[in-house]
Amino acid sequence: MKNLFKRTLSLLLVLVMAASMLPVVYAQEATAAPNSEPTVLTQEDYTSADAVFAQISKMEDAPATKNASETELADQAAAIVMASESYVEGSLERNGNSFTWFTQEGVRCIYNPYMREKYENMQAPKNAEPSGIYNEPKATKGGWPSGNQVYLIAPYYGIDDSFTDQYKNEAKSIASAIGDTDGYTLYSGTSVTVDKVAEAVSNGAVVIFDSHGTTDYDGKYVCNDPDGYEVYDYVSQAKYSYLCLTNKTGLTTEDYNDGATYFTDSEGDMCACINGATIANHMTKKSPGGLLWMAICLGMATNTMCEPMRDMGVEVVYGYSQSVTFAGDYCFEETFWDNMIAGKTVAQSISAMKSKWGEWDWSEPIASSYGYSGSGYSLSEARKYRSAFPTVVSDEDTHPGQRTSNDSSYGACSTQTVKSTYTLFSQYTVTATSNNTAYGTVSVNGATITAKPATG
Repeated sequence: MKNLFKRTLSLLLVLVMAASMLPVVYAQEATAAPNSEPTVLTQEDYTSADAVFAQISKMEDAPATKNASETELADQAAAIVMASESYVEGSLERNGNSFTWFTQEGVRCIYNPYMREKYENMQAPKNAEPSGIYNEPKATKGGWPSGNQVYLIAPYYGIDDSFTDQYKNEAKSIASAIGDTDGYTLYSGTSVTVDKVAEAVSNGAVVIFDSHGTTDYDGKYVCNDPDGYEVYDYVSQAKYSYLCLTNKTGLTTEDYNDGATYFTDSEGDMCACINGATIANHMTKKSPGGLLWMAICLGMATNTMCEPMRDMGVEVVYGYSQSVTFAGDYCFEETFWDNMIAGKTVAQSISAMKSKWGEWDWSEPIASSYGYSGSGYSLSEARKYRSAFPTVVSDEDTHPGQRTSNDSSYGACSTQTVKSTYTLFSQYTVTATSNNTAYGTVSVNGATITAKPATG
């Protein structure tokens, strides 16, 4: 089951306690970055941060830390940070074995064992497509929602071979259904900047994030799952949920003040972790009433991805409460979008999705579909092992809340009855004719709208 995980549910390496380490570094009260006015950061502004991460990587690889625990590694990493010339005094804020700090240039950096290990285990796919832009954006047209553009945001295509063509095929189907006959717009690999993400959310009737996701909290061991892998808590003390990018271009001091973070791994590969406020900061206009599908880990662990974009006009946001597997996400998305394309509401599509696949990741139907019959989780097991629960936020559906360390308070790790009446198509009923047999556009009261598929 391990190799099906889209975003691993637990750390895969268990480090043993070291004989001698630096003293524990306690969390300090965080302060704001020194730059209060939004300033676009240059490559030179990241030089000091990269130097600190290089020191941390050297420490982790040293023979003296070979048998170190994760807590002790975090202690030593924090000591390196606070000894650096670029460190802003008092800015280190620790959350378990994860912590953030500011550099003098205004970059909020993050030390996150979960994401560092994830990066270490990435493998580039064979015959990878070049990073770039495919299908340049078109001018928006009328419709329901008020646009017909489909965007696929895919920062790890060509970088991480875990990602497949699943969402390319789905985006193509959605675009065809809502009248974007020239195809969807794909931003992939290192070409994906915060401004490209903001452009997509500003213009997209449907936007898909197919990426990695994380939070700013890491380090609380919960238990071992049935396969023996350690399960960690990434949610209870998290302040932010993040979309991970492989390009930091365009990020500003305002973005880092609003919670965005930055890190590099031992190979120098970088990750910019952006939240909903970061994206909203870069949007040039409000969304055309779009639907955002977040196929990322932990996107709904907090409300910090969905709410800022909802404030900017996004009508519906879908995501997961915990780390999701490729297997579970692919099952959920296929059934949901089949129903949406057929003219169903979000509520109806989610209901059909859950009827077929269950209400959490690695349910028995999902496990069986991938040849693991009998290994699916019950509801209590799903909560215990921190399975991902699909979560929808809309005008009719509030965020269920954040899971706390108290196991009786499950927040978004709960079953949800979705109420959203949002559809991809006009609320008008359009009769199919010889000139409009399925999806085409028609004029109603002077407005151009997209017709629902013909039935019967």
